[in-house]
Amino acid sequence: MSDQPSSRAETQPQQGVDTPRFKLGPLGNLSLEISIIQNKEDTLQGMLTACTEAMARHLDIALARIWLVNEAENVLEVQASSGMYTHLNGPHARVPIGTWRLGLIAAERASYMTNDVASDPDIADQEWARQEEIVGFAGYPLSVGKRLIGVLALFTRYKLDNVALQTIETIANGLALAVERLSLLERERGARAEAEMSQQRLSLAHQAAHIGTFEWDIQTNEIVWTPELEALYGLPPGGFEGKYENWAQRVHPDDLQQAEANLQSAASGGPPYNTEFRVIWPDGARRWLLAKGQVTHYDDAGHPRRMIGVNIDITDRKRAEQDLALMNLRLQDLNANLEAMVTARTESLRQTNIELQRSNQELQDFAYVASHDLQEPLRKIQAFGNLLEEEYGEQLGEGKSYLDRMRNSAGRMRVLIEDLLTFSRVTTKAQPFAPVDLNVIVRDVIDDLSSRLQMTQGDIEIVGDLPTIEADPRQMYQMLQNLLNNALKFHQPGQPPHVRMHTELQEPPDTPKQYVLFIEDNGIGFDEKYLDRIFTVFQRLHGRGSYEGTGIGLAVVRKIVERHGGTITASSTPGKGSTFIVTLPACQVSPEKG
Repeated sequence: MSDQPSSRAETQPQQGVDTPRFKLGPLGNLSLEISIIQNKEDTLQGMLTACTEAMARHLDIALARIWLVNEAENVLEVQASSGMYTHLNGPHARVPIGTWRLGLIAAERASYMTNDVASDPDIADQEWARQEEIVGFAGYPLSVGKRLIGVLALFTRYKLDNVALQTIETIANGLALAVERLSLLERERGARAEAEMSQQRLSLAHQAAHIGTFEWDIQTNEIVWTPELEALYGLPPGGFEGKYENWAQRVHPDDLQQAEANLQSAASGGPPYNTEFRVIWPDGARRWLLAKGQVTHYDDAGHPRRMIGVNIDITDRKRAEQDLALMNLRLQDLNANLEAMVTARTESLRQTNIELQRSNQELQDFAYVASHDLQEPLRKIQAFGNLLEEEYGEQLGEGKSYLDRMRNSAGRMRVLIEDLLTFSRVTTKAQPFAPVDLNVIVRDVIDDLSSRLQMTQGDIEIVGDLPTIEADPRQMYQMLQNLLNNALKFHQPGQPPHVRMHTELQEPPDTPKQYVLFIEDNGIGFDEKYLDRIFTVFQRLHGRGSYEGTGIGLAVVRKIVERHGGTITASSTPGKGSTFIVTLPACQVSPEKG
């Protein structure tokens, strides 16, 4: 044995290992006590433990153990242990049948005894046996007929004899029968407890699911209802008093005829009982039940004799069906109203579209007038003004200043008309979206701004590569030209303007990727309370005497950005420059055709 003792059992004074300890007196007392134990104990574990304790006490042995067979795994499992070890674990708690001495005794169904344990490695660890002074070992198979129940093993510090072996064999045979009896008893108890538990579970399931059962003796008209079924009618257990008419009184009068006809048809051998009806509780509450049943027994003549069935509370389902029906009616009404609303909305949109087309046509007409009819008189005013100065300039004297003011006004009027045309053409003369390399666009813009850069001694810094996006190339030029020109124009007096432009890629979740353009300058800046104002037509934060312009440029930029599905904003501090921030999608979801 490789178990280490938890405590050394007290033994009688040593009488020599050659002296057998098994005497007829102790053996007789042991047999009597074990008989009493087997009749007294009603649990298998208690009986086995009491028997090993009696053996250890009466025979003054070092260790008594009992293993029982685990047939599923073909092993011996220790069930009781008394003497120097009382625990039920350790390396010998499970012994495969056919291995070690215990497993061999089980496999061969034969007793085994030796008085030289230390020399038999199949029994125990020799070192352990010498240390504990173990001399004798006796193993006995516990069998009932040809069926192996387990193994009884005894370890002693004295020698055993054949008388002891024969006596313990008799005890082992009785022990096997007791094990078989208590095993059967415990299985019966377990089955009975499980049956009771199954019945409790069924009852709880019926209560939770609002299900009740009934059994009807058709020939005697005796009906047994379960308490769960009577509860579905708002009654206590036994509330129907076993009477059919008491059941009928609880069914809604409008549903009773149908319910009874369905029941009688099933009882006469027709289709199974299957109907739905309302019941009225004693307090006036009304519930819906589903009733199902079928004939289970017939008499010798083939007539239906017994029916079993169930009642199920379906009130929630019925209410849901009623709510659904009501919702369907409301939905039909909503659909009818929606169709009318859609028709009206469609007509409204058609009229709006007509108005929009008319408005666009008027805008195009205005653009034509502005580009031809309005500009022609302005050109003549400037041309005749130039002729007057060339031919009569010396004769005009102080009147020349009036002439200059007239020509300047005509020039400003011409710029205003051109800016208005640009603003209107964002939508009326738009080009289809296509891949646009902003690096190419910004180079063209910088080339066109070269004269202003030279005049102001300014510079434009492009940080990194600009992206390629899906856009209107001409409008991208207009947007960047306006933003960069403004950054150069509104510079601080005596300080060369410096403009820095860079982009960032953004990929928001569930949103197409987009690019953010940053245009930073070191100009005069503005108060951010005017942020909304700077993107509105004709709104200026500075007089024409300080900075030229019509106040339309940033409005054009905003309109271009919005046409591309983007946004524009700015941040600024007076005297410390401004940053314009433009966000544009990399690709257009629904590309325009211009």
